[in-house]
Amino acid sequence: MTEVECPGLGRLSVPAEPPGPVGSPAMLGARPHGLHLAAAGDGPRPEGCLWREGRVSSAEFLGEFTRYRVTVGHGDGAQALWADHPHRAGLPRWAGGAAVSVGLDPSQLKLWAL
Repeated sequence: MTEVECPGLGRLSVPAEPPGPVGSPAMLGARPHGLHLAAAGDGPRPEGCLWREGRVSSAEFLGEFTRYRVTVGHGDGAQALWADHPHRAGLPRWAGGAAVSVGLDPSQLKLWAL
């Protein structure tokens, strides 16, 4: 397990070996389909995810899913994340400006040395 500090996300525990010496810069990545979206504050949430509050910056319909750009954090510490949310009956859709919760599954996160 490696502890990382990310702009907009804060401190995260990632199940990976450090990509370099302790304190060295690294990049944290996740594929858009590896992130989860839920209504801000409540609603069903997959367990085991690291949840952060954010705001939808944009949404693009791509057939079987919508790709959302979600901003987490504020000011200079803000971070943009891309999340793919499927289209199924009963699942919510969000417009630009909507408050959402973003779930990062630690097993889907990857660390790279810079």
